[in-house]
Amino acid sequence: MTTMLLIRHAANDWVGERLAGWTPGVHLNTLGHQQAQGLADRLAHTALQAIYSSPLDRARETAAPWPTASAASAGGGWSGRSPVWSMDR
Repeated sequence: MTTMLLIRHAANDWVGERLAGWTPGVHLNTLGHQQAQGLADRLAHTALQAIYSSPLDRARETAAPWPTASAASAGGGWSGRSPVWSMDR
């Protein structure tokens, strides 16, 4: 059985102030970097086959602490595809 983890990006300065949506250039703040590293530490013993991320900076920065988060695996390849398509991969 495939297990999929859906993880929202970590904190940035826009959280609670305005909706970032698809705005480029919104980066994680200090708390966000701590959250991303903490999540990677907590899931360090979880075998991940791939990481799929939005191409937005804040999403890629959230995925960055994982050793498997290379430029290829953290790409936006899932964009526009259905969850059923992703489960078949």
